[in-house]
Amino acid sequence: MPTSSHPTALISVSDKTGIVEFARTITELGWRILSTGGTAEKLRENDINVIDVSDITGYPPLLDGRVKTLHPSIHAALLARRDHPNDLKEIAEQGIDPIDMVVINLYPFKSKGMSSNSWESATDLIDIGGPTMIRASAKNSDSVIVITNPSQYDTILSELKNSDVEKISISKQTRLKLAAEAFNLTCEYDALISSKTWSFTDKEPMECPNHISTRHHSTLRYGENPHQEAVVHHISHGPNIDSQSLASSRHLQGPPLSYNNHLDLESALRLARSISSINSSKPHACVIVKHNNPCGVALAETQVEAWNAALASDPESAFGCIIAFNHQVTISTAIEIGSHFLECIIAPSFDRDAINFLSQKAKRRILDFPNSPTLLSSPNITVEHRIVSGQLLIQTTPPPKPLIPKVVTKSLPDNGWEELIPFGLAVSQAVSSNSILITQGTATVGIGPGQTSRVEAVRIATRRAGERGKGGILWSDAFFPFRDGIDAVAESGVSTIIQPGGSIRDAEVIAAANEHGIAMIMTGRRTFRH
Repeated sequence: MPTSSHPTALISVSDKTGIVEFARTITELGWRILSTGGTAEKLRENDINVIDVSDITGYPPLLDGRVKTLHPSIHAALLARRDHPNDLKEIAEQGIDPIDMVVINLYPFKSKGMSSNSWESATDLIDIGGPTMIRASAKNSDSVIVITNPSQYDTILSELKNSDVEKISISKQTRLKLAAEAFNLTCEYDALISSKTWSFTDKEPMECPNHISTRHHSTLRYGENPHQEAVVHHISHGPNIDSQSLASSRHLQGPPLSYNNHLDLESALRLARSISSINSSKPHACVIVKHNNPCGVALAETQVEAWNAALASDPESAFGCIIAFNHQVTISTAIEIGSHFLECIIAPSFDRDAINFLSQKAKRRILDFPNSPTLLSSPNITVEHRIVSGQLLIQTTPPPKPLIPKVVTKSLPDNGWEELIPFGLAVSQAVSSNSILITQGTATVGIGPGQTSRVEAVRIATRRAGERGKGGILWSDAFFPFRDGIDAVAESGVSTIIQPGGSIRDAEVIAAANEHGIAMIMTGRRTFRH
């Protein structure tokens, strides 16, 4: 027969943040605690009475601790429905006491297992009993309180303190929210394990089933416009955890990020990382984004030079911009930015004086990446996801393969153009199609983004470049379908055009470049961004 009239909590946590205080409080409220392993030891060290799970199951931990809680005395106690008399009768006949609460978080597979170099070491971090108890408790959430994160402790304690120990008055909504978060945790956990397992097979990344789970992170004030609602969910997928994704950044100061801030920061961050390793003699990158498009990009020997060159590309559009740097922001750069109106600035870090200076304007959003000395260009194939009307689109973003660009005109480009190819292609790929950009060295001087007409994109880029475009290089993200784009280029004084080629009118386009004395190079690589 059951042995206790006290409500029972089973506690087994990997993350022990706040667990001693939580356990002590529920003990004072009349609860008894079951536990095992390191959690039981931790609670006993703090003078909290604990019953070993093995005392309930009648078995010691087996297989080096792999089997501790996988037993009918535990799972019948979790799954027994309090409003089903037959359930209660059945467990009573077996001498099983109901368990009213589980407090469980899982082995740290995300932070440790995902970085394992072998399947054997990864499997050691796969929790079996934890997810099983979480799912059982969440399924029976009307009867069992399921707690999976230290952030939930205060809410539960608040409700428990206002309830009778003999009648656990946790609200229906609280129970449902806890259950939903519990199922989300096990979904995310299984997705990570599945993706890591696939990484040890001989399948190519695009051939592997792509498991995605999300976790609600925050509610935004509104979406792209004030009449639209918006939230942020963190996504877990793939075998690699990206420590320099926007989700991993730290918000140092300023108002909460808006929906549009998230979009713009992602664009700026992605491009800053992309160009970070292009030119070792010019290690400092600065990217300025407005409305999800770069309006100024530069690589320079110093950070101040990179900022000034990027800003000079289009100072008018840079009003209210997003800025990304690839190295720690110094006080010299902060002073140079001065009172320029910006929405957000993101970098690996900021020196203390730079933070103090930039924070003088309280509405500036400042973000960094703890323990990241510089933004790094990923050498691995990454996978991008976009959701379109209930459909998930997936594409790879592999490291660029070597190009064999070909000069196709009588006029020859200036020496050194080959070294600029990686920079130009990287920036071109970050600008919405149809896109045209004009560069001088490793700095943009004019960008024409997102036009339905390529020739109109040329007009915008050349107008923004003005005199600074003379002798520069013009980049097109796709081929010129007609010679009118080349004729528009000729008026700007640009000396070289770099484009993919591949039009049925390539010969006509090349002839136009020859007429205007412009050098043209075809790369064979399109860089659309929709």
